[in-house]
Amino acid sequence: MEDDEWVTNTDRLSIKLRVEVLQDISARQRGRLSGTAASCAMMTPGEM
Repeated sequence: MEDDEWVTNTDRLSIKLRVEVLQDISARQRGRLSGTAASCAMMTPGEM
């Protein structure tokens, strides 16, 4: 049982990391397309 729990936690962590990497890649692609406008738009939700 403990082994299963450890596996699920590890899976969750790797999925989270994978999602963050994908978001980072898409953010960079957006930034490359529209320049500073994308980074400004991305900063606004965090500041609010």
